[in-house]
Amino acid sequence: MLDTNKKPGVVDQGMIRVIQTPEGEWPRWVRRGWVGTFLQCCPLMTYSRGVWYVNVPQHEALEVLDDSSHDAWLWWMDHPELFVGRNEYFSFRKEEIEIVSGFILPERLQLWNELDGSPHR
Repeated sequence: MLDTNKKPGVVDQGMIRVIQTPEGEWPRWVRRGWVGTFLQCCPLMTYSRGVWYVNVPQHEALEVLDDSSHDAWLWWMDHPELFVGRNEYFSFRKEEIEIVSGFILPERLQLWNELDGSPHR
């Protein structure tokens, strides 16, 4: 059924589950807190420097993290300079997540990569 309340151009969100400790500069125990979480995400992957990423809205992700790993959430709350104002999204590598729903797979985006000269055309 068509959602007539949706604004034109607004894209539905996808859902992922984090299945592997994410890469990053933060303490491993904090990154490990994401494993097993289900997160809403942008429904398209981004490609940068040879890596596919999924972008997850920070505010919603931190609410989920608070429920699953309160200690990791507290670490983020003690380090707001690492995320507040710098970026509105956390990024997870394709290898770190499992697609649950509402997502366009990267194979369908290969045509877009021709613009950046990616070898994954």
